[in-house]
Amino acid sequence: MHYNLARPHQTLTKRDGGYPTTPAMAAGIVDHVWTLAEIAGLLDRPAS
Repeated sequence: MHYNLARPHQTLTKRDGGYPTTPAMAAGIVDHVWTLAEIAGLLDRPAS
C-alpha cells in the first residue's frame, strides 16, 4: 500500500512536471500523496 499510495516515484514525478506523483495518482485512483496516518486509518482495529 505504501508503495502505491504514499511513495512518490522519481520517473512519475518527472513526467508530471516535477509534482511528486505516486503510481495510484498516475492511474487516477487518488488525487494526493497519502500520509501514513491515512493508510493506517484503513486498517481494522484488533478485537479485544
